Amino acid sequence: ATITSAPVTAPAVVLAVFMVGLGLVAWLAGRRAQRLRQPLLGYAVVEVVALAAAVASVEVIDGAQNVQALAVHAGLTLRTGMWLELAAVALFLAVPTTAMGASLPLLLEDAQRSFEAQDADGGAARARRFVGWLYGMNTLGAALGCFLAGLWAVEHRGLSGTLYLGAGFAAAAAL
Repeated sequence: ATITSAPVTAPAVVLAVFMVGLGLVAWLAGRRAQRLRQPLLGYAVVEVVALAAAVASVEVIDGAQNVQALAVHAGLTLRTGMWLELAAVALFLAVPTTAMGASLPLLLEDAQRSFEAQDADGGAARARRFVGWLYGMNTLGAALGCFLAGLWAVEHRGLSGTLYLGAGFAAAAAL
């Protein structure tokens, strides 16, 4: 069996890469979003990057199995080939997860600027309420997306159909 189909290793790698990507990039994006002239445009860009990575993911992850075969063919051990395959998949998954990690800080920066422009007091109270609402909606959307993908879409639309459904939602968010 390959790394990407191993019952325990694959989800653990996906979760680890996902959480590191989200956390690290959210922190970095939060610090750098203030420097952007148009953080909302930055948000649209990271949504398109996540969308493109999602569309490419099935082919890229399937192709990662070739990394293991090439490594073994080059004289490396099967274990080394599996680790190289794991690294290739982790590197690819870093692209959409970092894009997703940057999205909320970019939205928050844009919202903060909007509130500051509207209110003489900087809109601090309204901004705090909006940040709470936005974070809650982001969390609800993520949970709903996982629920629908895991319990409905894959079964009824297949993996590719689910992937394109998610890409459609990302495209709508970018717009």
